[in-house]
Amino acid sequence: MNRQNNDYQIYKEKIIFYDYWKVIVKRRKLVSGIVFVSVVLTAVINFLMPKVYRGEAIMAIKHTNIINPKEIIDIVGNKKEMIFTKNPGLVEKLKIVEVNGSNDKFKTIIDARNAERIQDCFPEFVEYIETLPSVKEQVKAEKENLKKQLDSLSVIVDMHNEFTRNYIKSIREGRFSMVTLNPADLTQKEYDLENQKENLQNALQNYDIISIDQTYIQKKPAKPAVMRNIILSAICSGVLAITAALLSEYAAKSNET
Repeated sequence: MNRQNNDYQIYKEKIIFYDYWKVIVKRRKLVSGIVFVSVVLTAVINFLMPKVYRGEAIMAIKHTNIINPKEIIDIVGNKKEMIFTKNPGLVEKLKIVEVNGSNDKFKTIIDARNAERIQDCFPEFVEYIETLPSVKEQVKAEKENLKKQLDSLSVIVDMHNEFTRNYIKSIREGRFSMVTLNPADLTQKEYDLENQKENLQNALQNYDIISIDQTYIQKKPAKPAVMRNIILSAICSGVLAITAALLSEYAAKSNET
């Protein structure tokens, strides 16, 4: 008995589905018209909308004791108007994302209306971070510390160079009966000290907080997603068109009765 009921239910559902299909075929002009108009309008609107391009950059923080990626995310928030003052109205969206497994790197994502000018936005973003009052104060303190190290090292270098010259001169004049220090070692030490001094000078002159490691700018617009919007429009309008066809058929039959 149950099997007969199940078979009857399946048969009934097939009949209902077939009736729906006949209505769709009968009202195919209405269905296809609604879908066609919706797709065309969606395509036209999407092509007329301003194009938005996306650029991404991996940035590295050289001094995480001053600022770290999480702090940058908290500071930036949604302040794109305050950051990109050199190109007002260019940037549509700014997003900062942490790089997994890294404490000193983060990804900067910029959506802008001009693909060619996105490249200029990354240095502008870095400049904004480096000129924050809290960052500038810490950078000033770090530079003063480096300056003190450089001054101390310069004194040591001068003293060592003078000692080396006098020592070699004394050897040549025969003042020492036995040489206790190798002149080559003194010269090598002088070279090492000069390298340390040069490194400190470079660090002081080029004290950058953030460096831009990699950049990638999409050639195709990120927005609007034309094909996706057209497909969604076709699906939604198709459902709407079928519903309209069924309601139209129901109204027609109701008038007949």
